Amino acid sequence: MAASLTIRDRVQSRLAALNTLHPDYAVQAVEQILLAARDARASDVHLEPTADGLALR
Repeated sequence: MAASLTIRDRVQSRLAALNTLHPDYAVQAVEQILLAARDARASDVHLEPTADGLALR
């Protein structure tokens, strides 16, 4: 991933690459969120429900 991408861009890109029909989709999605947070050296991850789904902070 390019260094100029934001963590939001990285997560969106990683999640878009996943097959939503795969039985382990939820596990893979969480793994990709955590990997993106680690790559960004985030100290914590917040998932907040929104009208459109989830917001990642």
